[in-house]
Amino acid sequence: MKNLNQVGLWLALVFAVSGLTGCGDTTKPKDAKQTSGGSHDHDHDHDHGDEHDDHAHAMGPKGGHVIKFDDNKGWAAWDHKDNEDKVIVYLLSDDHKELKGRKVTKAYFVATSGDQRKEFALTATDADAEGVASTFECVDKALLAATQIGTELIVETAEGQLHVKIEAHHH
Repeated sequence: MKNLNQVGLWLALVFAVSGLTGCGDTTKPKDAKQTSGGSHDHDHDHDHGDEHDDHAHAMGPKGGHVIKFDDNKGWAAWDHKDNEDKVIVYLLSDDHKELKGRKVTKAYFVATSGDQRKEFALTATDADAEGVASTFECVDKALLAATQIGTELIVETAEGQLHVKIEAHHH
């Protein structure tokens, strides 16, 4: 019961903060610090101790935590830049070693608590003329907080929706 109360308090905080903030300007220059390969050199400070022991910790080609969409519909990686209040999603190739663009109509995170639901829209940062993109981001302190209690990532394409649950991630 105590954990349920803590989750409720976190979500209340997320929804309260999200009322004050929104996804900000995502047209800022890209960070010079980007990773390659499987190294773990992304821009945030946290210990990869016990909270990560229950899942594989594969890293994407630009860093970030590799995740598989439900129904084996593809791969993505997500990362956070705590100092910028930014969450980034990269769509990946099947071997998750390269970025793989898709024509996406909408990409967003969802945080829920009981019957309350909050969406955090992601903005494509590398879309071409046809709308194919592989990198999406949102600058929102409330989304950053929501990733600490668990969220769902949804990517809408012409072929349908891609879903994946993001387990609680402590920064």
